[in-house]
Amino acid sequence: MKGFGSGTRNRRFMIFLLWMPTVSPLSNAVGPCSPMNTHGLLGVISWIFMLIGAYAFYSGLFRFYDWFNGK
Repeated sequence: MKGFGSGTRNRRFMIFLLWMPTVSPLSNAVGPCSPMNTHGLLGVISWIFMLIGAYAFYSGLFRFYDWFNGK
C-alpha cells in the first residue's frame, strides 16, 4: 500500500472507490425523497451528513493506517 501514502492522488481515488458502493444503496434507501426519511430541509441536511460521515469513515481508515505505520 505504498502508493496510497499520505497526500497522494491514489489515496483520494481509493477512498472514492470505497465510498461510492457504500453510499449508493444508502442514498436510494434514505435519500431526501424516499419514504423512510424526514421530508423537508431536515431530511436533506441529515442525508448530507450521512454522505460526509461515510467519506470521513474511509478517510479515517487511511489515517489510522498512517498512524499505525508511524508516518
